[in-house]
Amino acid sequence: MFKTFALALTLACLFGCDQQPLVHSVKPISTLQEQEHALMIGKWYGEATTLDGKRTQQLSERRADGVFTVNFRVTDKSGQWIEQKEFGLWGVSGKIYFTITTGKQVGDEITHAIPGNPHLNDAYEIIELTATTYRSKAQDSGNDFTQKRVGDGFQFPATQVVKP
Repeated sequence: MFKTFALALTLACLFGCDQQPLVHSVKPISTLQEQEHALMIGKWYGEATTLDGKRTQQLSERRADGVFTVNFRVTDKSGQWIEQKEFGLWGVSGKIYFTITTGKQVGDEITHAIPGNPHLNDAYEIIELTATTYRSKAQDSGNDFTQKRVGDGFQFPATQVVKP
């Protein structure tokens, strides 16, 4: 009887512990979603004035593997500015572009994000997307952003030093 029980337990462990794939179901992806994803890959630059009066410049790079970096330069009304780089994951679902920021860099200091922090997840409604122009609206702030595709060697334009 012990041998039968041991055999049954061994078989249950071997066949009952089958590894499951990471993705349990795959939703169909429309041709439009594939096209939008492909269009967003590359380097993009944009400038905007936010609803609170700050001037922002963004230099984004999205890779095909779902990784992004974005360099921000934010200038307040007095002319003081800061630069920051954020990095993480990106994707497109329907007409929504989203990012999950996994860290940031200010100067030489890199800070990794705490997973699950909802303040680091952003969603944008895609208003326009062509081979040269990307326009979106932030879901949380309502700010409207337009970016133009740029070459791989593009860098932020030089800043003007504002003297008091």
